[in-house]
Amino acid sequence: MIDLTIKSLQPETRQFELEAPDGFVVRILDPLPRHMEVGEKFAKLWQQWKDDWAKGPPPVSVEWFGMVDAKRHSFTNKVWVPLYASEKTEHGKGGHVGFREQYFGVRSLIVPKEQRAPALNLEWTLLNLGFGAKPWVDGDGALHAAAEFNHDDISGSLPVLDHRIEVERSNDLHVHQDIVLGLGLKRDGDRWVRPEEDYVEVIRLLRDDTSQPVRVEIKAEFLKDYLCAAQSGLILVSYERRTAIHERFEPFQQETEKVATDFVTYEWNGHIGDRFEGDSLLDIFGQVRVFHAWRTDTDYNEDIPSYDFPGATDGTSYDAKSSNRKVSQATGEMWKNEWVEGADSSPRVRGDESPSKLDFLVDNAGRTEGSVALENSIRWLWFHPDVINALLKKPNSVLSWYTEDTGNVGGAWNRSLHFGVNSIGLINVFAKDVALLPEIDKKTWAHYNVSPDGKVSAELLMSQMQADPASTEAPEAAFFRLVEQIQEISRQKFGGELLKRHASSLAIAKQIHRFHATTREGFYFLCKEITRFLIERLDIDLLKRVKDEKDSLGSLKRLDRILTAVGYDGQKLTGVLVGVYELRLADAHLPSGDIEDSMRLVGVDYDVEKFGAGKRLLQNINNALDAIKDALENGDVTKLKS
Repeated sequence: MIDLTIKSLQPETRQFELEAPDGFVVRILDPLPRHMEVGEKFAKLWQQWKDDWAKGPPPVSVEWFGMVDAKRHSFTNKVWVPLYASEKTEHGKGGHVGFREQYFGVRSLIVPKEQRAPALNLEWTLLNLGFGAKPWVDGDGALHAAAEFNHDDISGSLPVLDHRIEVERSNDLHVHQDIVLGLGLKRDGDRWVRPEEDYVEVIRLLRDDTSQPVRVEIKAEFLKDYLCAAQSGLILVSYERRTAIHERFEPFQQETEKVATDFVTYEWNGHIGDRFEGDSLLDIFGQVRVFHAWRTDTDYNEDIPSYDFPGATDGTSYDAKSSNRKVSQATGEMWKNEWVEGADSSPRVRGDESPSKLDFLVDNAGRTEGSVALENSIRWLWFHPDVINALLKKPNSVLSWYTEDTGNVGGAWNRSLHFGVNSIGLINVFAKDVALLPEIDKKTWAHYNVSPDGKVSAELLMSQMQADPASTEAPEAAFFRLVEQIQEISRQKFGGELLKRHASSLAIAKQIHRFHATTREGFYFLCKEITRFLIERLDIDLLKRVKDEKDSLGSLKRLDRILTAVGYDGQKLTGVLVGVYELRLADAHLPSGDIEDSMRLVGVDYDVEKFGAGKRLLQNINNALDAIKDALENGDVTKLKS
């Protein structure tokens, strides 16, 4: 059984998320039983949960109808704020003892802050329009946008538009485009994410088990940013109803309650009444009078009948009563309005300055400075090389090279920095460049900030202080240049490319860089990625056409034979590639003795090189590729046919 973990929980609905060991998350719309909490392992509770559901819902109490929980909870303090909701849950058979139903609805409106008082008195029916949102015409004939709302002293805009499609008996929900554009969001299925913050989920749409939309909610941090820029607040107008049927209920202590504060108003009503058990109208009303009326002048021989009104009619009537037993039905209803205030600043929508709380080490005495101080300094910061790996995990990350030890890296092209690698493999960046980054990237850099060691990268100083960049080439850049040169020579000499084209080549190429090798496991991973990009793409069919071999040989051995045939030492030229191929699974499969043999083949002593091991490996591979290029270009290919 998969060991699922309860990841998160919505307190008001107890809808929850389950997380699998691989990080996959599933959102469950059914409420989580009360005895289960966030962090518990779902597999251990599976049988207990099945037993709970088999028993049905727990008996309801007066407190449940009284909605003590709903009165107490405030969306102002929630991480997620509903902009729209229309959710109904049922347990048991309708109209029968044990039946329980709960409805929760929310509509919302963005209004200027000075209209808070009248907005707190808005009625649910004014925002819960049965025909959905559409442009409307006022009494003067002026057309207004679908999101525009005007009533008495209140004018605002709807953050969510309910689009009704009557012919399909369906609806769709649309988030106001100003919210989407203002916060820089992108829709991804039923989520709206913010690419500039590594695709963090900002708005989400929830559906019921029939795929109909039932809720739109937004992260409070982003909502309040938008409200601040709009100099407005959000009024949440909600309606909740809880109904249950039982043999009898204890009477409510009170049947109505009203509360009004500066930020919340609500009215609660409770009612207990008798009815007959069953799900028909007769059971609901108990007794009805049925009328049956008909015309007496119907002419079936008329081709195009037409009748006067009222015409000749007749009818009968009779009384009917339910024969089912009497039961008790209890209902609690609450209309609640809540005001959500905007934030003090709006860094996303309005571009307000947001003071950073992050500090960076600036010397070997452990002294730190914040962003403001770094912006006005001429100094460099030091970072562990794993910062590059962390940045490259971001969806739109970039890494390019200027010289052997300098390049450009970042979480996205517009959030990238000029960096240098110093003599011991640490990363240097100009302090002001880091200070000017968005906070989300600054956090990544701060996590890998270390005390100064090994001086500032010489090539970075040459570029940034001397304005005289080094005339060198990074082994990463040289690797791809040599691969393309070998491809061109292969096309000219053999009529085809030595390496097969692959749909994932670009994605794999992004993984080929020295910074993986900050650990031995990372070094082996780099060997695996080089194997995928280079060795596994060797076209064995082309190699067979170039030189026919009776033996069943692999691609590397066939390349070795071809290089030897044209007058070079093929085994020596391919030795580094053989070592890389062997090390691709070193962390899981190779005995330690074989690993050391393979490390000698690639020419790297990891204990000596440490952070420089990845660069050394690429340099040695490049030397081999350069020699292979020379052999293919200048070797005597006529010997291949002999």
